[in-house]
Amino acid sequence: MKKIIVLFTLLTFALVGCKDDNDSTGPSSNTGLIPLEVGNWWEYERYIYETSTEEQGDKQGSTRLDVIAKTTFLGKDAYQIIESSEFASDTSYIAIEDGALYLGGHIIEIQPELAPYWVKVYDPDSTSWVSMDIEFSYYGDLIKFIGNATNEGETTVSIDGNNQKAVKIEQTTIIETTTTYSGQTQKYTITQEYLLVFGLGFYHVITKYDDELSDDTIMVLVDYEI
Repeated sequence: MKKIIVLFTLLTFALVGCKDDNDSTGPSSNTGLIPLEVGNWWEYERYIYETSTEEQGDKQGSTRLDVIAKTTFLGKDAYQIIESSEFASDTSYIAIEDGALYLGGHIIEIQPELAPYWVKVYDPDSTSWVSMDIEFSYYGDLIKFIGNATNEGETTVSIDGNNQKAVKIEQTTIIETTTTYSGQTQKYTITQEYLLVFGLGFYHVITKYDDELSDDTIMVLVDYEI
C-alpha cells in the first residue's frame, strides 16, 4: 500500500529551496501556477521529517521531475512528467484547467487502466474542495481514496533575494480498504502540506502518515530549469 501512496502523491517536497545561479533561470513573475514547457525540470532532495520539531532529518535520496511531452490524460490537456529517483522512474501528469491545478497518474502503475486519477491540488475560487474521490477493486479488495484540500492562505518566500508569492495548501486523503473475504475495513490517513510558488511550482510538500511504521517525509527543492 505504501507504493500506492508514493504513486498518487507525485511530489513530496521541503521547507527551503535553492538553485545554482549558473545553471538555472529565475522564476517568472507572479502570474500562472507552474511553468509547463517541454524541457523544464525540478530537482528535489528527500529527507525524513521530524514532525514534532518541524525539522528535516536524515537524507533518503533525491527525485527529479522532467516535463517530456504535451498530451491528454483522462479528458484534460496535460503535460507528461517523468519522476526519476534512485529507486524507480514513474510517469505522472500535470494539468491546469479554469485556473485550477491538477496532478494525475495511475495508482497501480503495473495496471494503468485500473485506477487512473486526477487530484485537484489548487482551486483559486475555493477555500476548501474535494481533491479526489475514486474507488476500485484490486485483487478482490475494495479500495477507496477520498481527499479533501484546504487553502491555508497566501504567503511569500525569498528565492535568490526576491520575494515570490506563494499559497499554502493542506490535503488530507483517507485510504479505505475493505477485504472481500473477511469484510473487514482498514483506514489510514495521509496529510500533505504543499507550498506552491506562483510562476515556479512546488517549493515544498511535507507528507505525514498516521501509522507508526511509516516515516514522515519532506523534499527540498535544490535546482530547476524553467
